[in-house]
Amino acid sequence: MIDEFVDVTCPECGAQVVERPPVNWITPSPVPEWTHASDGTALCSVVDASGYRPADPVAHVNGPDAVLIIRGREAAQLSPGCGWIRGR
Repeated sequence: MIDEFVDVTCPECGAQVVERPPVNWITPSPVPEWTHASDGTALCSVVDASGYRPADPVAHVNGPDAVLIIRGREAAQLSPGCGWIRGR
């Protein structure tokens, strides 16, 4: 199973995350796809050219100390069962 190969976390606080909408999202902006696993809140805020937004998740293949770290949307494109990234 993919969970054995991948650890997906919030890059700001390091907490485990899950792929589901947050329970506390009240802004008119698009609903994020990832939340903190412990409390269902959106990932920690970061600032980019358009203002504040939730951070993109980070996937650590074979644990947090692995060489391969995938950030952003690529973290959601993991191929089931193998721990490698699908091509775009």
